[in-house]
Amino acid sequence: MPVSHSHSDHTAADDWFRGQEHVKLVEGELEAVVKHFGFDKWSTGAVVIDLSGRDLTLFTIPGHQEASIAVYEPRTQWLLTGDTFYPGRGYVREWDEYETSIQKLADFTGTHPVTALMCTLIEAMSTAG
Repeated sequence: MPVSHSHSDHTAADDWFRGQEHVKLVEGELEAVVKHFGFDKWSTGAVVIDLSGRDLTLFTIPGHQEASIAVYEPRTQWLLTGDTFYPGRGYVREWDEYETSIQKLADFTGTHPVTALMCTLIEAMSTAG
């Protein structure tokens, strides 16, 4: 499964996979993501990757981080949004791109069945609640 973006809390374990036999690690920087997955137009693009008969749709959702992607799995109808959409503190680098990405997520859910909208971040605080 691709990593949603290149912030260190999502890539901290990448070293475990580097150099492993039968593993292709796609670095989270924009150029590597575009090249590996074959996005034609980064800001509007979507690609489908085949995981041996299980297709995933990847589409771009920049704003939180320039190489942010969303992943949709049609069998479970799960939509993973990285840190772009989650119930917590949002950190946004580019507001215009972020707003476009939120609209893209909303539009996608209007044309695809989604049983779960999931982020990939858990906020850990030292204070309960």
